[in-house]
Amino acid sequence: MRGKNIKLCSYENYEYLRYEKDGEKYCEITKVYNMNLFKGIVSNEINGCIVEKIGANAFEGIRGIKKLIIPEGVTFIGYKAFYDSTIVEVELPKSIKIIQENAFSKSKLVFIFNFLIFFMNI
Repeated sequence: MRGKNIKLCSYENYEYLRYEKDGEKYCEITKVYNMNLFKGIVSNEINGCIVEKIGANAFEGIRGIKKLIIPEGVTFIGYKAFYDSTIVEVELPKSIKIIQENAFSKSKLVFIFNFLIFFMNI
């Protein structure tokens, strides 16, 4: 559940929803335009907001990245978040609680690191 004061923002190559929860500023990445600039590492903070969620279709169709590192603190990966991407390996943080259906479908994903729970239909 998101907190209060939800606002759609953009910064560099990200679009995100900014919200407040327990006095902290958090965000959900809603769209990434050029992952090549980040060399496969998702920021743990965008413009002063802690990245907590990767939204539905946020990285859909991203090309040129083979390995992706998602930072500690991200708890949620949305529906088709990495749909049809060229990602082969993903390193997930221990903070992940929810990975929605088809989050990695039609991607080239072969390896998932740091993830202990088996789930179907990724």
